Amino acid sequence: MAGGRHDVCEGMEVVGTDQQPVGRVRYVGPDNFLVERPALSSIFLSFDDIQCIADSRVVLNIPAVEVNTMNWPTPDEAGSVEEVTIRSQVHEGTEVVGEDQRPVGRVQAVLPSDFLVVHRAGQPDLYVPFDFIRDVSGGRAVLTIPADLAAKMDWTAPPVTGEERIGYEGS
Repeated sequence: MAGGRHDVCEGMEVVGTDQQPVGRVRYVGPDNFLVERPALSSIFLSFDDIQCIADSRVVLNIPAVEVNTMNWPTPDEAGSVEEVTIRSQVHEGTEVVGEDQRPVGRVQAVLPSDFLVVHRAGQPDLYVPFDFIRDVSGGRAVLTIPADLAAKMDWTAPPVTGEERIGYEGS
């Protein structure tokens, strides 16, 4: 491969070996990148699918027409484009603020169970569901609720997964 993860940038045009357009890069992850295609579903491609990067374009190692005949992973299988983009931008140390831009805390950990552990000085940590993150910009995760409401939510206990519910009444 003549291009790597650090060479692929959001907004770059993606073309096949035939130089025909496939779409534009919407998200760059650690192992793959998301290509938004006009009138078709967005797809995830591996960096191994890149032949080269030339003239600020990602050139795939197959013709554009073949891209449409292959079974690529889609955001529907990995979450919405927005969800994938948000998840890629939140990491340990990210500041968390309410929709009112008031501070909530800092991300201490990103849990695989769709929660962030948010550390708050002098207060219990919060387990914030990813569903409550509206946006990530300027290195800050912005919640869908004000900071004071986040502090009142019942988010101080670790989340209960399906496996932990076994044996509880009603499950």
